[in-house]
Amino acid sequence: MQREKTQVALRVHQLAKEFGIPNKELIALLQKHGVDAKSHMNSVDDSVAEDLRKKRKPRKIEMAPGFGGTPKVPQTPVAPVARPRGDSAPSLRPKRGRPLIIRSKTPVKKTPVAPARGRPGGSGPSPGQPRPGARPHRPAGSAPRKVMVFPTDSPPGGPPRRGPGRGGPQRGGGSQRGRRGGGRPRRPEGSFHHQRMLQDQAPVELPSEITVGMPVTVKSLSAALGIKQSQLLKTLMGEKILVTVNTTLTEEMLDVISIHLEVEIHLEKPKAVESTLEEIDNLTDSDDDLEPRAPIVTFLGHVDHGKTSLLDKIRSTKVVHGESGGITQHISAYRVDHGDQHVVFIDTPGHKAFTEMRARGANVTDVVVLVVAADDGPMPQTEEAIEHARAAGVPIVVAINKVDKENANINRTRQELAKLELASPDWGGQTEMVEVSAETGSGIDDLLEILSLETEILSLRANPKKNAIGTVLDSEATTGQGIVVTAMISDGHLSEGDVVVCGPSFGKVRTLRSTTGTAITEAGPSTPVEITGLNELPEAGDRLYGLNSISKAKAIAEDRQHRIRLAERAQRTHVTLEGLFDQISQGNTKEINLVIKTDVKGSLQVLRKELQEIGSDEVRLRVIRGGVGEISESDILLADASDAIVIGFHITASDRARSLADEKGVEIRIYQVIYQVLEEMRLALEGLLEPEIIEEVQGNVEILQIFRSSRLGNIAGCIVRKGVITRDDPVRLTRDGRMIHEGKLDSLRRVKDDAREVKEGFECGVRIEGYNDVKVGDFIESIKRTKRARTLDESSTKKQ
Repeated sequence: MQREKTQVALRVHQLAKEFGIPNKELIALLQKHGVDAKSHMNSVDDSVAEDLRKKRKPRKIEMAPGFGGTPKVPQTPVAPVARPRGDSAPSLRPKRGRPLIIRSKTPVKKTPVAPARGRPGGSGPSPGQPRPGARPHRPAGSAPRKVMVFPTDSPPGGPPRRGPGRGGPQRGGGSQRGRRGGGRPRRPEGSFHHQRMLQDQAPVELPSEITVGMPVTVKSLSAALGIKQSQLLKTLMGEKILVTVNTTLTEEMLDVISIHLEVEIHLEKPKAVESTLEEIDNLTDSDDDLEPRAPIVTFLGHVDHGKTSLLDKIRSTKVVHGESGGITQHISAYRVDHGDQHVVFIDTPGHKAFTEMRARGANVTDVVVLVVAADDGPMPQTEEAIEHARAAGVPIVVAINKVDKENANINRTRQELAKLELASPDWGGQTEMVEVSAETGSGIDDLLEILSLETEILSLRANPKKNAIGTVLDSEATTGQGIVVTAMISDGHLSEGDVVVCGPSFGKVRTLRSTTGTAITEAGPSTPVEITGLNELPEAGDRLYGLNSISKAKAIAEDRQHRIRLAERAQRTHVTLEGLFDQISQGNTKEINLVIKTDVKGSLQVLRKELQEIGSDEVRLRVIRGGVGEISESDILLADASDAIVIGFHITASDRARSLADEKGVEIRIYQVIYQVLEEMRLALEGLLEPEIIEEVQGNVEILQIFRSSRLGNIAGCIVRKGVITRDDPVRLTRDGRMIHEGKLDSLRRVKDDAREVKEGFECGVRIEGYNDVKVGDFIESIKRTKRARTLDESSTKKQ
């Protein structure tokens, strides 16, 4: 029975598909014809559709392979022709754009058919067998079978037939669309993968030349050229070059792509991220923006010459009493207000180990106050401080301290300073000298007045409107606040929330405080501050810059971290034939492994450098880890694995770390003064040195007669010519001035009794252990060997 088809309105997208044009193009065409079409789902009247069909050429229908030529859609509707078998009458069906499958309501009984042409085992149809692709014969009275209905206007001879293996009910044939129990439907040609394939094959108009920044990857080059990444990969693969989309392309690879695509590729070196900071340093401020700033004064001098005590007297504080051992071991900065004037003082350690801290203080200062004790005069660190100040190009003001002591000799101190090219104006020089006493406070006002005059001469000015520029004095990791950085702002201003970068660290300023702990909202030029919010500890001495972009600060910090990793990697040298002997020699060097934890980053730098300088070619210290903060469990585990000693400087170990150290047997040593660390590590290394062996000939014995024994061997009858011979000491046998044998005595007898020693002028019997080749006239020397402990200085001298 023929099914009635419900009339469905024609949609825009259906008509666009029939014409083979995009939906948008058809919508624009309909709007020109007065049709209010806005979407691809809008309806189109049949009259309008017929009018458009007459004006446009209909779309060709792509038929499946095996159907012969591609049939055309007829211009006028023609009733389709069906070829039923049996008693069923032909029926007229509506026109379709593709073959229709008509199902009968009764099940179809399968009949065996001949194998299709081209299949294995089949050479072709034999007489009497149905032709490949033809319909099999159905007996009369059987159930009706499904019928394929094709559009008319087909080639002569009936509808197009499928090729071998694609028509009929054979298993594994062509499309089984709509059959019960049939195979998987063939994927339509408009699928996603097919569209991707067409896009890859579609020609793209390439530019004649492009400019790309180095390094160049396949991904970045495809974006610059506007082509698919797969096309570049295929191009390189054709030249037997296998890469991925993230591979950095070499110049040879770029040449291959340039020649193949006929595009001229220009390489542009990336702009260094550090150039942003260089521009900030080289920026010239206008005179209208410059304002006077407070001077920065640094106290330098030898240890225990009274620098901190003098600064305490100026600030009316007692900082020196809080320092371990009574000596300064940290760099610190303070701001002192005298009326309308402000002065920033930087206090530096005087111990010889803190050379870098003194150099750091000299580089950020405007004036150096050289403190010299009147009772000691200039010392080694005094000369070093003078060199730092001259290298920084800053003026020097000499403060002769401790003038109140009875043994103070001011004239001798001035004479020794004159030898260092520091002479006061009354001595014909240009260096201001002030006699002060940190104990009584005398001369303090004169010192401040001279500092004021020096800074007025310098005419110090800064621009408080621009981003901050400063120097990191120190940094530490605390439990409550995280990373705390002490910095000196030398130019510009810094506020809470500003983006800063210093060394390999960056971040936003979370809190801003003065060095006395007072919270502030912003800091101008010549202001020492403590900031938090950075992602990691910067190195002491790193420059601090305020930036407007967090992304730029991150890029600069990551670039510096990358260069640090490359530098560390470059230090790891591989074994070479030339350096193999040196490495074997170093393998004989005894080492003490250390894990160092300090309170601040500056102390860590000093300790690491000083400890690594202690040692010789025979023994040395090896710092396997250095960090800031309390001693943790990971430090103990590392020390246990590497047999190391854990050293804490101005910090303690957590309870869990101490318990783990007791369990593992790891030694933890806590120090408060740096010279105690250096001295104990020096003694530990000297204990590893092999002692020096001292030989002394204490007796000389001459052999007068040989007594032969079949049981004991040769026994030498001797007389002690000089000194004494002992039974336990080693002996040396000489003949005609040459040493023949060295060993020890098996027996020493005086007449018939065993003797421990025989003195000069007495006769004795001697038998050398394991040696019988003795002759009359030979001499036996009795040697006394003693061991003496060596020092590191002797070890280094011996190697040189």
